Amino acid sequence: MSMRRRRGGSPGYPDLQPKTYPMELNRLVDVSRTVADRMPGWSRVTGGFGAHEINATVTSALFRFQDDITIRVTLQGQGAMVWVRSASRIGRWDFGQNARTIRAFLTELDRALPQESAQQ
Repeated sequence: MSMRRRRGGSPGYPDLQPKTYPMELNRLVDVSRTVADRMPGWSRVTGGFGAHEINATVTSALFRFQDDITIRVTLQGQGAMVWVRSASRIGRWDFGQNARTIRAFLTELDRALPQESAQQ
């Protein structure tokens, strides 16, 4: 489903909502790229739909499954909003791995930014 049509998150994971930060769009894109590059097991993929989208692949340590990650940063009021999507390439069930991947990225993004900057 397109992230443009969704509010974010899923019924099973209400905590996985897009996050708004009171900062300039390009700064948030730059910090998001830096964080994505540091994530264990992630390989950033070139391309994407515009300068404000980051695409990556994460490979699981145990079975070497690959999941696709999309991070979009959009304007939101006086700040910018981060949308994160993780999708498994294989199988119908991920046993919560995609949610853990999104949470890990958002946690690292919050650590990379000033404490007071994150809003829900």
